[in-house]
Amino acid sequence: MSFATNSPFSQMTTDDQNSTCPGIFHCNCRTEVPSYYGYIGVGIAVIFFGSNFVPAKKFKTGDGMFFQWVLCIAVWMTGAAVNAVVEFPKVYPLAMLGGVLWETGNITVVPILKTIGLGLGMLIWSTTNLVAGWASGKFGLFDLEVEKIANPTLNYIGVALSIASFSVFLVIKTTPHHYDSMDMPPESNPLMLDDDNESAVNYASEATLVSSNRNGDDEEPMFFEKFSPLGKRIFGISLALVAGVFYGFSFDPAIYVIDHPNTFPGAPSFGLCYVFSFYTGTLITSTIYFIIYCIVMKNKPKVYAEAILPGMLSGFMWAVAHISWFLANSALAQAITFPIVSAGPPLIASLWGICLFKEIRGKKNFILLAIGSAMTIAGAVCAGASF
Repeated sequence: MSFATNSPFSQMTTDDQNSTCPGIFHCNCRTEVPSYYGYIGVGIAVIFFGSNFVPAKKFKTGDGMFFQWVLCIAVWMTGAAVNAVVEFPKVYPLAMLGGVLWETGNITVVPILKTIGLGLGMLIWSTTNLVAGWASGKFGLFDLEVEKIANPTLNYIGVALSIASFSVFLVIKTTPHHYDSMDMPPESNPLMLDDDNESAVNYASEATLVSSNRNGDDEEPMFFEKFSPLGKRIFGISLALVAGVFYGFSFDPAIYVIDHPNTFPGAPSFGLCYVFSFYTGTLITSTIYFIIYCIVMKNKPKVYAEAILPGMLSGFMWAVAHISWFLANSALAQAITFPIVSAGPPLIASLWGICLFKEIRGKKNFILLAIGSAMTIAGAVCAGASF
């Protein structure tokens, strides 16, 4: 459902609502969120989700565990600021489960990159994320209210175009830049993994996200890096599917609270009232995983001081994107926002690859980028118009 409806405050009269509600950014009253807030929200979410790893690209992040912990600290701090803006609403433990789901999905990214690469991994988790989140609202999974879509056919077309655009972005070749003194020739590899160029693709894929080995020092392989090529593929694909499902269902706990006012009396209907609960769940889960990681590493975690500020900035950008998505859900519906917010970031990331990092070159790649962009935009228009 849209966060803006079926609130426990729905029994209030219009005069009561207007007299007690100073604006939409409050959790002690119910107010309808204008639809244009939703479209602004998805626009901001697409831009920031597609850009949030850019600050960390040139810095060493190692196995990513320390980096993700720093990122989640920045996310929580941003959520605390939003919590003050919406006047410190109650923290709902069930809504915190959304943060647990998201962080559990997030913790799988490094193993995915190292086994099947960024391209195939992102294709799988983005598609699964889109379908899971869209289906939650469209069909009312987990006892959620079924969202009413004005034009279901147009909505289905938008979802299909968004999913198809992932496949186009997948085959775009990149020429990653190296930000260290390693005398390595530039490579141009498809992001799709195959058995003949596995190591090259994994290197190119990781460089596209973050430069994880900037100083060229050798790191001990993780257990999954010792698998056979088939074992890596099965392991990576399985993790990507799990990550996508967890990402897609991460909004559902907060929506469940909103949809069940009898179980949660007084629960606000405005999505931003649940941001702090979500981000608290994210930070707690991230901290637990980092502690487990430190134990496994025998108190010798890979900590990189130079990753702190980039990690904080990346976390802030991710938090802004996610807050904007919460706002969009308040004004629109998951069945509308998921096709747009899931498919848009690869387009923005590709533009960064062209304009800033010069990683996408050649006529064929530009044609593929144009096709993928057209499909993304068409899918977004169809999904948005179906509301």
